[in-house]
Amino acid sequence: MPDGSKVWLNAQSKLTYPMQFKDKERTVQLSGEAYFSVVADRKNRFNVVTPNDITISAYGTEFNVNAYQEEPDYSITLAKGHIEVTTANIVNKEELEAGQKIILNSKTSNPIIVEADTYVETAWKDGKMVFRREKLETIAQKLSRRFGVIVQLEDNVLKEYEYTATFTDETLEDILDLLKRSS
Repeated sequence: MPDGSKVWLNAQSKLTYPMQFKDKERTVQLSGEAYFSVVADRKNRFNVVTPNDITISAYGTEFNVNAYQEEPDYSITLAKGHIEVTTANIVNKEELEAGQKIILNSKTSNPIIVEADTYVETAWKDGKMVFRREKLETIAQKLSRRFGVIVQLEDNVLKEYEYTATFTDETLEDILDLLKRSS
């Protein structure tokens, strides 16, 4: 980034930012998922604006934003430091501490703050897919996005299957075979 901050973009994500930050606030637009390592600057906030006008604001920290426009929920996970989250529907700012995650419904923006497993939430930036008691429906969605294919479950019973797994360099075929064997 122009200020030295680093950003990792996940599959099918888009980040828009200026060549130089001219205002006091450093603002970028994100659609999709990204991990931000923001350079500390106590005078100039760093803002990430997602679809539906959710704004994540910090002075310097590390956090993950998952805001795919087609998804019903957005989530922001704080790995280090402090962030503030605001939306058009939230009167007060929601503040997160390290290890917390806020989940916002993309339509209503009602906030839910929970403890997060930051490893699971951010492992994608290191090339890993980590699932902890994850429903097969969610896994199929993540596989579709990562491999650029459509994974369709034909039986509603399958959607409720839960898996715990970590994948690093397996192909899509390898992952599907492993899931099939374990079911």
